[in-house]
Amino acid sequence: MEMMNWMVGFETKSVSYKLYDLMREIMAQKLLPELGLLLEKEKNIIKINRAHLELGKAQVENYKLKAKMKPKFYGNLVQIKGVWANLAYAYKRNKG
Repeated sequence: MEMMNWMVGFETKSVSYKLYDLMREIMAQKLLPELGLLLEKEKNIIKINRAHLELGKAQVENYKLKAKMKPKFYGNLVQIKGVWANLAYAYKRNKG
């Protein structure tokens, strides 16, 4: 008799676990579409972040290029001002 009770208890537990597993599968199937939407949103966010990163890299490269050109430009500008100053001085000296 005890053996029979144990067997019934075992079968009940086995059925309970099977039902539990079945319920988990059903819940997972219901959640799959929602998970798919969340993954798509994350993909879009990653694409946007990647685009912002690329834009930032481009801005940094542009800044570096300007920084390289700036000293040369200002150096040339100083030379031009110096030439004009020398010409003005020479003109005043020869005129007067």
